Amino acid sequence: MTRGHDPRRVRWAGIGSRGIRLAVVALLLALLALPVLPAAAASPTISISPTSRSLNTDTAAEFTITYKNSSGNPQEGVPIQMKVTGANTYSNPVFYETNSNGQLLFSYRGKYSGVDTVTTWVDFVRDGKLDPDDPREISATAKVTWTNLNQASSVTLTPEQTSPAVGTKINLNVNVKNRLGKPVASVLVHATVAGANPSSGAGWTDANGNISFSLRGTKAGTDTITTYADINGNNEQNEGEPSASRTVTWIPPRNSTLTMTASNTTPQTGSEATLTTVLKDGSGNPIPGADVRLEITGPNETEDTKTTDKDGKAALTYTGTEAGIDSVTAYVDFNQDEIQDDDEPSSTVTITWSEPSASPSPSPSPAPAPGSFGPAQAAQARNDCTFYPETQHNLCGGFRDYWNSFGGLAVYGLPLTEEFQENGITTQYFERARFEWHPGSWPERS
Repeated sequence: MTRGHDPRRVRWAGIGSRGIRLAVVALLLALLALPVLPAAAASPTISISPTSRSLNTDTAAEFTITYKNSSGNPQEGVPIQMKVTGANTYSNPVFYETNSNGQLLFSYRGKYSGVDTVTTWVDFVRDGKLDPDDPREISATAKVTWTNLNQASSVTLTPEQTSPAVGTKINLNVNVKNRLGKPVASVLVHATVAGANPSSGAGWTDANGNISFSLRGTKAGTDTITTYADINGNNEQNEGEPSASRTVTWIPPRNSTLTMTASNTTPQTGSEATLTTVLKDGSGNPIPGADVRLEITGPNETEDTKTTDKDGKAALTYTGTEAGIDSVTAYVDFNQDEIQDDDEPSSTVTITWSEPSASPSPSPSPAPAPGSFGPAQAAQARNDCTFYPETQHNLCGGFRDYWNSFGGLAVYGLPLTEEFQENGITTQYFERARFEWHPGSWPERS
């Protein structure tokens, strides 16, 4: 028996192919009958050009802002706001509006070095604020990097001493320069001291870019001094403002000594006496910047404070108006309490003041030889005067007292004449001066 075809299978296959074809045709007709959906609407845009700039300060940074609506077309009258943050803060309460090309031009000048962020946005509610929750208020940003060649770019801090003695005063010298290495005048400089002796101060540089701060350490230990150029003048250090720092260690003074000498211990009233003190450490080195208090008790009572110089010296000059004995005490006030402590060196000296001797009546001048100036002729030595053989003239009475009290040979030189009457006034000539005697008052130094 031979194998034949199944008629059902042939019939099913024929029906299946025709059915598929009909299904495809029906699907195509259905797709063609569907409506055409519109394309998704575009969003409005805002742009700023250029998006990045590098400029020197005091020039203009210019930008073009462009707004396009959802159709991609420029739109006129759109409210635009601008804001600059960074080294040069800027905000404008006035609203801008786009022109017929959907654009506006914005420019500003940078005064300070640094980086600015320029932000522009559509301010539909006109409140000057960018509302991130309002889809209409779209924004764009640009960056500007400013460089000021004349702006302060470096600070140098130089303490007068790095290991001063406690109680002394030192200068903190600051110099400010620009990128060209030239001094910057009139820039605000802040100085802060942290450590054993905290303090702070501020001031403006001079024409040479310099400013000095004084610092007195009343406690032993280390201080860290920090200075910076406050370029934008906001009293805080911002990015890009140069600074410098140094340390100073205050050393307790040990075995220091103070000596005091008087220019004249037996002066006459009406004249001056100079008291000179010298302060040294235990190794014999001078101590600068220390306060020396001098207290004078007696008929000419007074007190004063002087600061030692680089050689450790401090001097006080005073005039005695009353006869008697003055007791002078000098001590170093290391801790600034105006009281002499056990570890603060001191020295004392006494000054005895006396009334000036009365000037003798001037001796009559010998008659001058014809054609000569009589008082300038050589004279004989007198027992009540000082005779100078170099010029063969005498120095007597009040003229001698004044000469001795106010400089002597170094200031006035030797006498060139004897005392004589000139226009009714007792007069005497010296190598570098002319003395006149006015009875009734003690002569003051001119």
